[in-house]
Amino acid sequence: MILINFKKEMRMRSTYKNVVPLLLILIAIVYDELEEYSVFLNIAGGVLVVLFVVLFSEKSSKSK
Repeated sequence: MILINFKKEMRMRSTYKNVVPLLLILIAIVYDELEEYSVFLNIAGGVLVVLFVVLFSEKSSKSK
């Protein structure tokens, strides 16, 4: 039972690792399109990066 849960957890992690780079690429493309709002986007982007780091550090610490 524990082994099955571990396998599911590893699958979830690999999907996260695949999705996050795609999200970052999408954000970068949007950045290029909306350069007029660059100051606002830089602030929002910084907040998003901090949120991602916090969420992932919490998830990794919970699973250990």
